[in-house]
Amino acid sequence: MDPTPHVYLLDIIMPGYRRIEHKLVFGPSPLFETMTLVAYPTRGFGVHLDVQPGQAFEFSGKYGTRLYLTAKGEVLPERLDEAWKAAHVSAPPPVEHIGVVSMTSPIESILTRVRIERADATSLVLAVVEEEREHFYPAFLAWLIPVLLVALGVWGLVKIRRARLAKSQPA
Repeated sequence: MDPTPHVYLLDIIMPGYRRIEHKLVFGPSPLFETMTLVAYPTRGFGVHLDVQPGQAFEFSGKYGTRLYLTAKGEVLPERLDEAWKAAHVSAPPPVEHIGVVSMTSPIESILTRVRIERADATSLVLAVVEEEREHFYPAFLAWLIPVLLVALGVWGLVKIRRARLAKSQPA
């Protein structure tokens, strides 16, 4: 039995936050002709996902995702054991998963484009090419609306102060 307790986060979103979709997509590589890139969750229950170049896929920050390089056609185990992991090169996704943002954030979804920099018998090196973010509304509104509200508040306070000064002045 594992002496360290495993604590898995519940699917709870704190008030003031909302869930977004964050996916990865790999660009073309000659490596995909002879090898298969497979995404496995590192915690919890899950199944593997064969990564196809040009096809976006979801990855997880909660359950963790690890990318393994396997020979094309290799039969993959349902659960990974230490021997299988040691026999295959792997790497984590090259970006931190963003699954939750503030309610005021304009971000609707994120697509991170990734490429395989290098793959050999001892290492798998991945790099971020670019990141595309889709927004519900123009990003400048995220700061414009609070600035307008503050300006309106200051204008209101100035009006109140002038009205009080006008009342206190003898006629």
